[in-house]
Amino acid sequence: PAVFQADNGKWYRVTSIGYAAFRNCTSMNSIEIPDSVEIIDIWVFKNCSSLANIKISNSVKSLSDLMFYGCIGLTNVTIPDGVTTVGEAVFYGCTGLTSIYIPASVTSIGNYAFENCHKLTSITIPSSVTSIGKYAFSSCKSLTSVVIPNSVMSIGNSAFYGCSSLDRIYLLSEQPFAYNSSVFYDIEGAIIVPESAVETYCTAEGWSNKA
Repeated sequence: PAVFQADNGKWYRVTSIGYAAFRNCTSMNSIEIPDSVEIIDIWVFKNCSSLANIKISNSVKSLSDLMFYGCIGLTNVTIPDGVTTVGEAVFYGCTGLTSIYIPASVTSIGNYAFENCHKLTSITIPSSVTSIGKYAFSSCKSLTSVVIPNSVMSIGNSAFYGCSSLDRIYLLSEQPFAYNSSVFYDIEGAIIVPESAVETYCTAEGWSNKA
């Protein structure tokens, strides 16, 4: 509820959800977070293994660390417009997750954010994102392609490590980011860059054998 009545008889508006509030509530299958909620602390829904339906408040600006860690019942998630940060390990181990919508308000995707989301087949990274953390999509074994917009300035270590089905990586920027060999480690798929930027990538340090 957006408001609740305390033991003292007074009514209060719910504006935040505290640390690990629903952690390990394994029988909870759905929840709707009211628009009055602006802040959600870390670990709030960690290991809520039956959680299949979630509606997040449009007032929330950040998905906190480990928010849905181990929520294996989630299949589809829509991150509301207005969220700017996807924190660390938010969807780590959500092995049932097949699709997710990331709005154009998001500027950063944290470390381990989607690691071990084995059924995630595709993801659209909006052009608002400037950084992707280490291991962000590691072991997303069903991911077949990814488009990295020209807004992305940095990608952390092993961001796509273990994405064994990834056969197309589209880099839209004409200026290659500083290459880290572990970003696409163990990926045999093609890295596709703008035609006008092929020479730039081929002469950039570390990229000559990739683009």
